Amino acid sequence: MARSNPDVLQRSEFAPGSVVWDERCAHSLLVQPGLRLVFSFHPAFWAVPTAFLSESAAAASIGLINPLGSLGGFFGPWIMGYLVHRTRSFNAGLLYLVGNLWLSGTLMLAIGAGRPHPSAPDA
Repeated sequence: MARSNPDVLQRSEFAPGSVVWDERCAHSLLVQPGLRLVFSFHPAFWAVPTAFLSESAAAASIGLINPLGSLGGFFGPWIMGYLVHRTRSFNAGLLYLVGNLWLSGTLMLAIGAGRPHPSAPDA
């Protein structure tokens, strides 16, 4: 049975908005898929700590995630503004943000790589 890839489906939703010439129409065609793409990770994100930690450790990790996210909400725009001011270009700031995205994704894959899959039969 083939597994579906929801990421491909979400990316394909942006295609109509990229070929429309009217700005209002393109905006409405791009905003809705963008919101679905941005907020679709929330249920899976909060399930990660409970997937491989005990109940008390998962509660503590969720308690740690919230303040670290708040710090990221402060320092991310601050560093972006600093890099834009220093380089007079958005490229450095956007590369910083993309680098953080790739780093966090790589860390999530590295954490999940060592865990046995729950549906895998025990040998």
